[in-house]
Amino acid sequence: GKWQISALVYIPHNIVKNAHYPAIVWIHGGPSSQTVNGFNRFIQYIVNQGYVVIAPNYRGSTGYGKLFNDANRMDAGGGELQDVLDAAEFIHRSGFVDPKKLIVMGGSYGGYLSMMAITKAPEMWAAAVPIVPFVNWFTEFQNEEPQLQEYDRLFMGDPVKNKALWEDRSPINFVDRIKAPLLL
Repeated sequence: GKWQISALVYIPHNIVKNAHYPAIVWIHGGPSSQTVNGFNRFIQYIVNQGYVVIAPNYRGSTGYGKLFNDANRMDAGGGELQDVLDAAEFIHRSGFVDPKKLIVMGGSYGGYLSMMAITKAPEMWAAAVPIVPFVNWFTEFQNEEPQLQEYDRLFMGDPVKNKALWEDRSPINFVDRIKAPLLL
């Protein structure tokens, strides 16, 4: 209720409102980035194959002010995940999409959120395609450069003091919940 989330929606030519189309929730990386109105060859190709694509600019995305950009601090994989799930629900309610043909997909941080989606809301997805995701905040932190470690501390707090949050937001801890095909 606090944030209005924007998204770009791409639809096939001559689409018919019959609830039969497959759809992809395309999650941008970052999180400090955004999906913009521009040419994306993958999205163009997949839409030409008959897929509906929705690309939400979840909280933490750039271009919507500092408060919005900082809205996922100490909440990575929390509110942003809800924004992704809401985008999936929105596209499902459009009347064009078959809910049994819903895919979540993204690269880097979008891959992380794809893993969060397939583990935290497994019943929603027909498949997931997380591209170069990280799945464990602890190993991510241990194996990165000191500058990135400091960024993660700012973003998610301390791995010891905020251990419960780090565990809850590490998809590796929930892979047993996955029900749909997963392409890594």
